[in-house]
Amino acid sequence: MWIELTKARVIPRISPDEYGAILEFDKESHEPGQDLLQEIIDAVLAEMRAAIAQCEKNTLDIRSNTIPHSCLNDALAMVAYHIGTRVGMPIEASKDPRYNAWIKARENLDKLRTCAITVEDPSTGTVGDHGNNGASIAFGTCTRMDRRNWRF
Repeated sequence: MWIELTKARVIPRISPDEYGAILEFDKESHEPGQDLLQEIIDAVLAEMRAAIAQCEKNTLDIRSNTIPHSCLNDALAMVAYHIGTRVGMPIEASKDPRYNAWIKARENLDKLRTCAITVEDPSTGTVGDHGNNGASIAFGTCTRMDRRNWRF
């Protein structure tokens, strides 16, 4: 199943400190209508969809704001990491769960590009028979449990 990656999906999965930092960033920005969270979501969507499209076994959903449900945790990990880097929250490489989840998400993007991971067809919801017997593949590392352990 392909789902929309929206602020409504992201906000419950980030910490209150992160969300507050985004709101403060937008408030202090001198650009009218600045929406940092939406910018980050759009960038993650574009990167993830580009990786999916690079594998000839995958089919993209015609809606540009959707990703396979199996990619949601990786997308959320990427959003959380980019929030931290954009609003100045310290992210200590290799010790911070956000960093480690981002690295794992980057590895999964590489697997998507090279067809090591295929995703479900948006129209049928099934994964093509490319060595996985049509089983849906789920991956990702960022969960609500991880978020509780993040340091600020």
